[in-house]
Amino acid sequence: MRISDTELVAIGSIANFFGRRYGAYNINRLLNSFGITDVPLLTNKTEKVAHVLRKFISNPQAFCSFMTALLGIHSLDKGDTTVLNSYLKTLGYQIKEGIVTTTALEDIVSFVKLPPNLTEEAHRMAEAYTILYFLENQLRAFIAERMNAVYGADWWKNKVSPNIRTECEKRKERERLSPWHEVKEANPLMVYNF
Repeated sequence: MRISDTELVAIGSIANFFGRRYGAYNINRLLNSFGITDVPLLTNKTEKVAHVLRKFISNPQAFCSFMTALLGIHSLDKGDTTVLNSYLKTLGYQIKEGIVTTTALEDIVSFVKLPPNLTEEAHRMAEAYTILYFLENQLRAFIAERMNAVYGADWWKNKVSPNIRTECEKRKERERLSPWHEVKEANPLMVYNF
């Protein structure tokens, strides 16, 4: 998918915004939690954020989750949120109550005239998914980090049962063959459901 010049400018603005701020922890930890392994080590924070946003631009759930995670590790005030919303609006997203959501839902609601209860339920589900996605992947990153620290780089092969490793490989293959999934993760924990 080709990214428009307008989208590239918005992504660049968002990346510059976060690149100039300190987070609660290093951006590499956040990238690991999302399974982003294709960012060069010498790249600065701005370039890393831009890389991920370009990668996720065609995947609204991943984009919202990553942006929400970025919000979560930075202390932002109301003015910062206003600035970010101006960039996000160009891309079809918004910050609402500390969570990045797509504005497409509002566009659909206004066009289709869905009943208010369905609109509220859709918002709750989108927010719940984003929060759960973030927490689940943070937990996976934490587990991988600790296992690597305690058992070394070959912990997956040496400490995880062959049945679980086989099941993960099968799931990766199913996702690879599915038109709805983008397989982007080398870390087998990212495909394992606990």
